[in-house]
Amino acid sequence: MKKINVDNLDGLIFTYFGMDYELHGPGDSIESQVNAWIAETPAAYRQGLIDDIEQFYREADDLEKDFEHRYGFEFSPQLWGATTAEFLDILKVKVIESLSKEI
Repeated sequence: MKKINVDNLDGLIFTYFGMDYELHGPGDSIESQVNAWIAETPAAYRQGLIDDIEQFYREADDLEKDFEHRYGFEFSPQLWGATTAEFLDILKVKVIESLSKEI
């Protein structure tokens, strides 16, 4: 796997979905954790997350394997009831919705 620079995605996953996820949100679903992140995050960082997701899709050789390699010790979307693609799509849709409400 090549080095993909996705700092906003890293921060969200490690903080809101990592081992201490209960400290940052209600922790009962992907959507609730993302909503907690959105509530605490400025619009510029949310736009940065969208850019990171798109970059990860573009640059990953194998989406599932590259995601597992990068985040596997901290987070697995399957444990939250989603594939990697479903997880990233949920993030992107929720963030886009949050940004559209600010216009």
